Amino acid sequence: MLHSPSAADLADGEALDCLSALKQEGLARCVGVSCDDKATLAIIASDKRVEAIQAPFGPNRQDLLVDLRRAAERGAIVIAREILARDLQARQPAAEAALSFCLAEPAIAVVLIGTTDARHLGEAIRAVASI
Repeated sequence: MLHSPSAADLADGEALDCLSALKQEGLARCVGVSCDDKATLAIIASDKRVEAIQAPFGPNRQDLLVDLRRAAERGAIVIAREILARDLQARQPAAEAALSFCLAEPAIAVVLIGTTDARHLGEAIRAVASI
């Protein structure tokens, strides 16, 4: 998985060509990109070389949904990350609500719950157990 390239990094196609070549040689099973912004996602959402896309998505981060759906419709595995991101007023969604929100979106194949806070981890575990 190529992490956090900019749209400019992908513009000439060289990075994805390189990853595709590694897959063709049997050195990788899947080509994926972890993106951070709409411009990068717009490029990879329709690029059939990209089989897995990891992007921010959740109750407070829905701005990428159109392109995430487009990617899923063509068969890409869409991975939601940063599901507990705070909104503009610094409010963080409850883990259970964020998890349910993401799981309700058909385009999302995998939901990543990442934290460095033990309290948040406990919340996430309880949220997963309740669904």
